Amino acid sequence: TAQLINAVEDTHLWSETFDRELKDIFAVQDEIAGLIAQNLQLKLGGGIGQPDRTAVNPEVYRLCLEARACLFQQSHDAFAHAEQFFTQALQIEPTSERALIGLAALWHGRAFHRIAARRYMSVELNEAERLAHAALASASRAGSNHGGLDLLNWIVVPSGTTELNNADAHAILAMVAVHEGRLADAEAILASHGLAPGPLWLLRKGRPDLAMPSMEAGRQTDPLAWAWWDISGFALLLCGRFNEALPFFRRAEALGPAPIARANHALALAHHGLHDEAIAKACEAIDPTNTLGWPGGFVALAEGVAGWALAEAGDRARAEEVVGRLEAGPEERRWNAAQPLLRLGR
Repeated sequence: TAQLINAVEDTHLWSETFDRELKDIFAVQDEIAGLIAQNLQLKLGGGIGQPDRTAVNPEVYRLCLEARACLFQQSHDAFAHAEQFFTQALQIEPTSERALIGLAALWHGRAFHRIAARRYMSVELNEAERLAHAALASASRAGSNHGGLDLLNWIVVPSGTTELNNADAHAILAMVAVHEGRLADAEAILASHGLAPGPLWLLRKGRPDLAMPSMEAGRQTDPLAWAWWDISGFALLLCGRFNEALPFFRRAEALGPAPIARANHALALAHHGLHDEAIAKACEAIDPTNTLGWPGGFVALAEGVAGWALAEAGDRARAEEVVGRLEAGPEERRWNAAQPLLRLGR
């Protein structure tokens, strides 16, 4: 049963019951969307590529949805659960494009969350690239086309010039090229498949101003994802709009207790001159024993940004403690000490 509710007035507008075979799930989704649009008296324009209409195995589809939900939580344990779901799906259907591209996105996410020099990410990047090629090969054999970008719309976006064709797989291959320093290859992959740099990519290129429209679209699409609010606040922070950034970090924290969101919040408070609040928030962000189970790269990055905020707020003693812990830690994460060191004048 599908229902349409006016959330503001809490009134029931429309409902419909559907009795269909689950293997025709995409047809059911289109039918529901069309009826909702009709009842809202909206005219729907063209999408960003047409989803595959081939029959699906209901259990494989369910497992991929479960895995996708875990993938977006971005924690170490959630990644492990996502891998289990995708692997189960492949055991049922070894050529499932959804499961293959989901696993490719998972391994790219593991590489990304290491937040380290690329020499430390070779295993993860190689596996992401292998799985992305496997997904494309499977799609080619089946003659199917997943438009998508539902997994990676924070990295790349549609350019509007070409119909998307298996966009998630091409986006992963482009990001592998970025991590390996092959920027020209990455941009060629995007251009040839109807893709353009997304908000995270634009931030890496030093253009937070260009990233903001994509981030606003991301927040509207998935308003409960803490990462969209955090990255939006960080873009405002980079533009020097510290007061405007604060509500975004508060929202990110309310949606998920990510240490990096707390650290970015502390940095915005420090730059805004709210030093006591910044110090308190920075201390909340520091979790050297990783009690919350976030990826290690996230934890070290958060501690580095928190140390930067402490130094900015004038608490040099605590900032020096952060530097000491980071410099004594694993080599791949010591670079996070650079941020507080710079603000300490060293």
